Parts: sequence; C-alpha cells; structure tokens
Amino acid sequence: MDGAARPDLDLSPYNGLKQGVSRLHASIQIGDHQKVSLVDLGSTNGSWVNGIRVEPHIPVTLNNGDVIALGKLVLQALIR
Repeated sequence: MDGAARPDLDLSPYNGLKQGVSRLHASIQIGDHQKVSLVDLGSTNGSWVNGIRVEPHIPVTLNNGDVIALGKLVLQALIR
C-alpha cells in the first residue's frame, strides 16, 4: 500500500450489519515507515485487536497475523 486513501469497504456480503459492524466503524491507516494502524471511529459495538478492546480514535499498530474484531465480525490482518 502506498498510503493513498482507499474507498470504503462494504462488509454487507459478510453479514456485517447483523454482526454489529457500524456504517463508519473503523479505519485502517498507513503511517510513517509503512506502519499500519487501526482506528475505531467511535463505533457502537467496538473494535478489538488480539482480544484487546481498541479505544475510540486512538490508533493501534497492526502486525501481520493480528486478529481484528469489528463487533462480532472477525478478520485477520495480512501485512506484507
């Protein structure tokens, strides 16, 4: 990734709404030295990285293989 803005990701094919994913739930940011971070945007049902709740609006660094939960929807970070 080059740090450029990316379009919204529609999680409806994965039952995102039923699994508690907010319309504007979280963002993934690319920072200095290609550091990848997840930011919860004040979602209703929260975000977790490796089982630890992410505080709203505070970036959390992601590493390859981290498990991300947006509400009840579970994803895995693949960072190369």
